[in-house]
Amino acid sequence: MTMYHVSIIMASSSDVCQACSREFRDRAGKFLKKVICAKCKKQYHTTCVGLDQKSSGELARKNNEPWHCAGCRRLSVGQNVRPKSVGDQASPTPQQISSQLSSISSQLNQIKNAAAVCKDGDSLGEDFSSKIESIISDIEEIKSTIAAQNEKITELENAHIELKSENVKLKEEIKSTKISVELDKQKKLEGNLIVSGLPATDDLNPIDIYQNLCIELNIDGALSASVPKLKLVAAANKNSIQENVLYMSNLSVALQSDILNKYKQGKREKTYIRSADLVANGDSKSIYINESLTGYFQLLFKKARDLRRSGVVKYVWIKEGRLNVRVDDKSKIYQIKHSDDFQRFK
Repeated sequence: MTMYHVSIIMASSSDVCQACSREFRDRAGKFLKKVICAKCKKQYHTTCVGLDQKSSGELARKNNEPWHCAGCRRLSVGQNVRPKSVGDQASPTPQQISSQLSSISSQLNQIKNAAAVCKDGDSLGEDFSSKIESIISDIEEIKSTIAAQNEKITELENAHIELKSENVKLKEEIKSTKISVELDKQKKLEGNLIVSGLPATDDLNPIDIYQNLCIELNIDGALSASVPKLKLVAAANKNSIQENVLYMSNLSVALQSDILNKYKQGKREKTYIRSADLVANGDSKSIYINESLTGYFQLLFKKARDLRRSGVVKYVWIKEGRLNVRVDDKSKIYQIKHSDDFQRFK
C-alpha cells in the first residue's frame, strides 16, 4: 500500500482497529475511515492514530510515501532507517502532548457516559465503564508527570541561561584582570628603548653604539651625558637572520622622547640611520628604534602591523607604551589592550 502517508479505505470488512479493538463501522452501520501500515499491514482508525480527515488529505497531496504505525517506527530506530509518518516531521512539545491527552480523555469520558446508559446489571457495560475510568486516570497521571517534567525543563533552561550569563561575566573579569596586569608590566618598561638591525658580531661595544646614535640623531649633549643601562643581545629576526639588539633602559623621559622624535623625523624625511653609521663593520641596512614592549604587547603589535600590511588600517604606532591604531586620517585613534579589540576592524 503506497498511497502517501495514509491509505484511507472505506472499510467493508469485519476487521477491528489494532488501537481500540473496535470495528470499522459505527453504531449506525456507517463505514469508518481506516489506515493500513505499509510494513505490518495492521489496520487502524484514522482518528485513533491522530489522522483526521483534513490532515490526512492535505499530507497525502504533499508527499508520496507510505505510512507506518508506531510499532514499526520503533523497530526501525536502531536500523538507521526510520519510516516517515504523518505528523512525524517534528517532535511534539510537552504542551501538545498534554493537549492531545486531554482530547483523548474527553473522548473516553463520552464513551464512558455512553456505557453508563446500559441497563443496570449489565456486567459488560460496567466492566467497560471501569476500564475506561482506569484509562482516564492513567492519562491524568501522565499529564501530571508531563507538567512536572516541563516545569523541571524550564528550571534547567533558566539555570543554563544564568550560568551562561555568569560565564560571560567571569570571562570579562578575567580579561580585565589580564589587561590590568599586562599594562602594569608595560609601565615598568617606561624609559626603555631597543635598537635592532645591528650586525651579528662579537666585537660590538654598547657604549660606542649609544654615543654614535646620539651623534647621528643630534641629541643634546646634556641629555646624552648620562649613559643609560645598555645591554647587547644576539637575536634572530623573522627571516632567521642573526642580528644584535641593543637594549637601553633607565632613560629619562626627555632623552627617550628626543631619541624617538628625531628618529621618526628622519624616517619621514627618508634620512635613515644605517648600521654602518653606528658600528665600524656595519652595512647599509637601516636600524630600527622602538619602545621596549612586553611579550604580550609584542604579539598585539604584530597583529596590528599585519592589519596595516593588509590595508585594513593605515597607522600603527607605540607611544609611551601604548599601542595605537588608526584606520585612516579622519578616523579616531583606538588604543589596543587586548586581541578582542581587533574585532572592530573586521
